[in-house]
Amino acid sequence: MDLLVVVGLVVIVYVVFKNFTKDDNAPEVTPEEVDTSKPVKGEDDLAKMTKVQIEEAGREVGVELDRRKTKANMIKDYLNQVKH
Repeated sequence: MDLLVVVGLVVIVYVVFKNFTKDDNAPEVTPEEVDTSKPVKGEDDLAKMTKVQIEEAGREVGVELDRRKTKANMIKDYLNQVKH
């Protein structure tokens, strides 16, 4: 009986953890949607910005970023999407 309760708790914790760490809501931008006519920020410029400023810079060129990510990951996502 105790084993069943423990297994049940492990399953519940696993499901909750997976749901909160899922990044399904993160917007996906295809390279065709990136506006290459606008100036693209470099990694040094982005590193000096806040997460909100990085998100705004991304929107200027058609890249939608997820502010829930770390600043470093936002910069990586920005650079990966504008280089394609």
